[in-house]
Order: sequence, then C-alpha cells, then structure tokens
Amino acid sequence: MSKRILMVAAENDALPNAKVGGIGDVVRDIPLALAEQGCELHVVLPDYGHFAVMPTAQLCGHFQLRFAGQIERVSLYKLQSMHQQHTNVTHWALGHKRFAPCGDGNVYCNDEDNRPFATDASKYAFFCAAIGQAIVNGGFGELDIMHLHDWHAALLLVLREYDPSLAALKAMHTTYT
Repeated sequence: MSKRILMVAAENDALPNAKVGGIGDVVRDIPLALAEQGCELHVVLPDYGHFAVMPTAQLCGHFQLRFAGQIERVSLYKLQSMHQQHTNVTHWALGHKRFAPCGDGNVYCNDEDNRPFATDASKYAFFCAAIGQAIVNGGFGELDIMHLHDWHAALLLVLREYDPSLAALKAMHTTYT
C-alpha cells in the first residue's frame, strides 16, 4: 500500500517564484523521489498573492477557520508544476490576503528593526492554522503522513496538540525537518 504524504512548506522550486533558499530545492526534488517509490504526494504552500491568478490554477474550493478572533475564508488551488510532471505529485496553494501582506509574490517580508519577522510570523501562523483546517475538511483527500518543512510549518505541531478542532491530526504520522 502506498503512503499518502502531505508536504507543508513556505517554498517550492517546482512553482514559479516560490524559491528563496535551499528549502525550495528540497521541496521540489523529494516529492519526485518519493513518487518514484510509489508514494502519493501533495505539496502545499501559501499563495503569496500570485499562484491563484496563474492561468493553470484550478480553484478546488473554500473553507473557513477562526483566526485572531475572526472567521476567515481560505481558497484551495491546485497548481501545475513548472518542472517534471509526475502523476503521483500534486501541488497546492492556499489563497488569502494574509499570505501577501508585503505585496503579491513576496515569500518573505522585511520588517522594521523594532519588529523583526513579525509579519512573517503572523503569516505562517495563519498558514499552519489553515493547513490544519484544510486537512480536517478533507481538502487533500486521505493522508497518512504530514511532512513539515522548516519553522514556517512548525506551529502545525502545536495546533495539532492543543486545538480541539484539529485533534484528528494526532492520528497522522508526522515528520519535521
């Protein structure tokens, strides 16, 4: 039986303008290698305000979650990779204005010295909450494993442990790199 894996990351070099550093290379290559071993991969990152408007982006639905005291509506898009295609690898983006606080297409923000990384911390906290809700809602189908990449995805582990609405995630195997 093949494993169904969700990779959660801030970067993915299989998509245009979604690579800043080495994590983009890893998230581009590992899914292909695992797919060759018979695994089914789903790779998700924030929209950053530009994936949703790509001509090949396919809107797959919307879902809601509570974040910072408000109900937020997030869109789920299926994307087409720029690189080698593999039928067992699906690329996704979550769309919401919170994923482009510093302008469309910016993966990271440059905050003022008195608030270093504050904007990115909030953006990726929202991303983790949205990923959790998307999984619970079945947005990526049945999953066996979550593979979380770097600090951007780490909060999902805390939410899984302490947010009662995401308790179902505890049954999934998780890898954090």
